[in-house]
Order: sequence, then C-alpha cells, then structure tokens
Amino acid sequence: MQLRILTDTKEYEFVTKNMEGRLNDAMDRFEFKILVSSFRSISDSSDLKFLQGFANGNEIITINAFLPDDKDGELDLSYFKGSKSINLNGQVMLGSSLFENDIDFSGILTNGNQSMAFNFNVFLNERELSFAKVNSEKILEIEITAKGDKIAGLTSN
Repeated sequence: MQLRILTDTKEYEFVTKNMEGRLNDAMDRFEFKILVSSFRSISDSSDLKFLQGFANGNEIITINAFLPDDKDGELDLSYFKGSKSINLNGQVMLGSSLFENDIDFSGILTNGNQSMAFNFNVFLNERELSFAKVNSEKILEIEITAKGDKIAGLTSN
C-alpha cells in the first residue's frame, strides 16, 4: 500500500506491506486496516512524525468500501470477476478525520470463494480537505493505492 499526502509545503509518501483486509457480509463492505506504525517513508524518515501527527494518536487507518446494493439481499461477488473495475462508496478514517469518496475497486474472484486480488485508489476531494491541517500544514490532497492477494473470510459481524 502506498499513501501520498500533499500539503501546502511538502509532498509525503509512505509505503507498507502490512494491510489487513476482509469482506464483512453483515455490513456489506470490504474493510481494510493498516497500522500507522507499519508505514515507512519513501524519502525522509522524519516524515513519519508528520503521519503520526495526522493520525492524532490513533494507531490504525481504516478504509471501508461498500458493496453495491443487492436487490435480493444476497451477497453477489460476481461484480468482482475478471479484470473490470467498479466504483464503490468509500470511507477513510485517518486520525480524527473521516473522508468519504468513491473507490475504484477491481478484483478477481478465485477458487469460487472469497479470496480475491484487489486494487483500489482513493482520491479525497477538496470539500473534505478544506479544514484539514497537521500542525501548520494544510492538507491539499490524499491518495491511497493498494494491491493485495487475498481477503480473509466472510464474517457475520
């Protein structure tokens, strides 16, 4: 996973290989959690202080991607067969900030079960970022890109 944060003074880029994902059947969404402490800075290790400031003491970044509405109430993973992508409503919780926007999500259903390959990008729009600041730096843009190889099982919670 790569996290890029653009402020009015600097561009920060972070990477991690430690993202957990699952499909929550009861909530009709994909859920992703990333430990803030697992990130590494691409350019300057002191940039991690900025990310920790943005996280505001929260140790986990949470990303939710809501499944398309199903008329019959059955979970339909056929949306994610093949290499097509789909826009899903998304939420990113980073520190005390909650951002909502579409997620471009693509996946390949494998073995007839919930194991998937996925790829998504989140671009948070100007409205949500209009008041976001870390120390004296105004947040201008956040981009999240992630790829993975499997999502842990369906849950009933």
